[in-house]
Amino acid sequence: MLRPSIVPTVLAALAVSAAVPAAACDLTIEQGWVRTAPPGAPVMAGYGVLKAEGAATVALGTMTSPQFGAVELHETREQDGVARMRRVDAAEVPGRGELRLEPSGGHLMLMRPMKPLAAGDQVELRVAGCTFTLDVRDDAAGTDQGHHHHH
Repeated sequence: MLRPSIVPTVLAALAVSAAVPAAACDLTIEQGWVRTAPPGAPVMAGYGVLKAEGAATVALGTMTSPQFGAVELHETREQDGVARMRRVDAAEVPGRGELRLEPSGGHLMLMRPMKPLAAGDQVELRVAGCTFTLDVRDDAAGTDQGHHHHH
């Protein structure tokens, strides 16, 4: 049985621990955006700069979005003068470092959209215990929107 004098202390400790999230978000995303696609397109591409806030390397693991059937990380590489895209099964963001997702490089493949998305919409992306919001734009190549979202 708990002594009455420590009950308020225990209750206060429980309240504080309940307020701490189960998994801390150690990532941010800057300039996050998704390129619009023609109506009925089965995929859309996403870009941005993922940054690790802490000293530890962050494994990206499985990525999801409630707006898409699947999210994968892909990279484009030139091979024999031809640009080829392939899925990347594992990726990490080094501690206090970044991973750039950009056209003609590493990028997100957002597959099987649940509904059509247009410029001005937003896409929710969940990765490594974090939730990000990416803006849907016609083509943001060469623009610096400076968006930085995470929850």
